[in-house]
Amino acid sequence: NGSITRLHQEDFCQALGFPPELKYQEEGGPLLRDCISLLREWSAVPVVDIRDFIDGLIFNVLIGNADAHGKNYSILYQGGERRLSPFYDLVCTLAWPELSKIPAMKIGGCKSLDTLTAGNWRKMAQETRLGWPMIRERIQQLSQQVLDELAPVKTLVEKDDATMAEQLQKIIADRAISMLERTYEQE
Repeated sequence: NGSITRLHQEDFCQALGFPPELKYQEEGGPLLRDCISLLREWSAVPVVDIRDFIDGLIFNVLIGNADAHGKNYSILYQGGERRLSPFYDLVCTLAWPELSKIPAMKIGGCKSLDTLTAGNWRKMAQETRLGWPMIRERIQQLSQQVLDELAPVKTLVEKDDATMAEQLQKIIADRAISMLERTYEQE
């Protein structure tokens, strides 16, 4: 009908009581286990929202986004329910060498997106009380899905900037292949 409905959204820093300037774990901001605990306690459908949060985390790693901090994940209030909001600010920060490779929230203690291993994911699963087999399966599925979708997406992006499209495709493909190899090695 063309009407606009306002929805309230609260980022994870707000919901967890962190001031906005503490959005990075390194600076005292939220940990992944804080985010998972928030979803367990607040979400109307925690199983779905936790799985989706993990998918978003994996996707950010796959695309090389080290800037997925506590203000880039939110709770959406709609119809009296609280749910994980759609993701935003999904950027391949690794395409800019001058930007930090330190993940905004560490995965199993990993200090660089370039050195993330299946062991880090397994440790993160333990820290958040999630099942490693589920996380490994999601890593493998999303890695393959990203690889399958890279060519069509590159074609769309090439129209604007072929050099950047090629650079992004290489970064993301290399990351997806590496994550697949590392998780299959751990089986």
